[in-house]
Amino acid sequence: EKGISTLLEAWKLLRHIPLKIRGDGQLEKETHEFIRSNQLDSVELVQRLSREGLTALIKNARFLVWPSNGFYETFGYVAVDCFAGGIPVIASDIGVMSEIVRNGITGLLFTPGDPAALSEKVEWAWGHPDAIAEMGRAARKEYELKYTAERNYYMLMEIYQRAIERENGRLDNNETNLSE
Repeated sequence: EKGISTLLEAWKLLRHIPLKIRGDGQLEKETHEFIRSNQLDSVELVQRLSREGLTALIKNARFLVWPSNGFYETFGYVAVDCFAGGIPVIASDIGVMSEIVRNGITGLLFTPGDPAALSEKVEWAWGHPDAIAEMGRAARKEYELKYTAERNYYMLMEIYQRAIERENGRLDNNETNLSE
């Protein structure tokens, strides 16, 4: 569901581009074996990191790949972390990923589960560092507009205010209806 097989299959076509995979879990052994058997020397598995370590890893990336195949992804904290650091995201065009990443603006979207489509987007991104840097700047702007604590506090207060106004409107309407 996280798209690791899509990612690894894509990297068979992208051997010249370095890839760091941060993760562990039930597919770790198979992932190590796939990397070894396909001689993917440009792929490195990075073990679990502290929050600071993960931030440093992301900060030094040209872009992040979010290859999930599932509709069940919840809010994409990793994408927002990237946006905060001015890092664009290449993501599956599905679910929350396609809601967070704006294709060609804050990153690139590819057909979920399609290694060829992913490799095409990564190849383009790797070959166009100026365009990717511009997407990174747009990602940072997106973060500032939508995801900072201050902005989210303001948006939450607006939601509460609308809810209060609606509730007050219902009370007023109910009182009017009762008196008729």
